Amino acid sequence: MKDKKFTRLMMVLIVVLGVLVMVTGCFPNGSDNSKDNDSMATSESEASPIPKIGQDQPFYSFYNKVAINQTKAEVDSALGVEPVMDTDGSYLYYDESTGYSINVFYSAGGLVTTKVLIVVAGGGEWIKLSTATVAESQVPQITEGMNYDQVKNILGGEGLELAAMIYPGTKDKIVYTLVWVNSDFSSLSVTFDGETGKVLFSEYRNAPV
Repeated sequence: MKDKKFTRLMMVLIVVLGVLVMVTGCFPNGSDNSKDNDSMATSESEASPIPKIGQDQPFYSFYNKVAINQTKAEVDSALGVEPVMDTDGSYLYYDESTGYSINVFYSAGGLVTTKVLIVVAGGGEWIKLSTATVAESQVPQITEGMNYDQVKNILGGEGLELAAMIYPGTKDKIVYTLVWVNSDFSSLSVTFDGETGKVLFSEYRNAPV
């Protein structure tokens, strides 16, 4: 059972990490329906030992208004923009005020299962938060059960949250994917258990070509 859950989680993460490649690509046009919905914002309510580096910055605004297990109606209301449906069935919400977006996946019952931050072309202010230089050779040093501080000590800097998602096969177990990004957009990602803050697995991705 654990192997099946791990496989399903890896499949989701392939999609999530693929988003990082998109930082050098194109993004959807802004919606004319964008408005300030701070009074209706739903902050991420899940308690987590994972550090929220830089999430007080405007480019995390949409990301932080979406919580796992929210309904699509709640997300639409909180963000106040018309989403664009992607070919994989997910929805893309564009923040006209920052140029950043959030990609949201919903369950068959219409609840948020995954949210992914999509940054502006070139990484913008978000990538400037990344203070480490990472390499594929560091992946074996990051083992299951480590905490964030141990990972940080290995990689030499802070990780940036890229996604949060429901662990496959559960209803409310949340995992978080943080990335350490080089200037060429090669990256090392680490997925943590949101309850314990412990490492589940890590992966290195080469720079996009």
